[in-house]
Amino acid sequence: MLHTQGDPGELAGGEPNGKCWGGYYCPAGSDQPDFTITDPGYYAYNGSSTQTECEQVFDTRWFSF
Repeated sequence: MLHTQGDPGELAGGEPNGKCWGGYYCPAGSDQPDFTITDPGYYAYNGSSTQTECEQVFDTRWFSF
């Protein structure tokens, strides 16, 4: 549920620690620390208001060129 108070990444009313949990992101007005879970291939740190796409890294040790 969204409320009109609370900055992005922070909970409206400052509960329980005032920040969105890692692995979740909270738009402005969120009232729960696990408001929206990140999608596969994305991450979010504590206090995130958006999710961030994971960087794709290729290990070339397994390929022969």
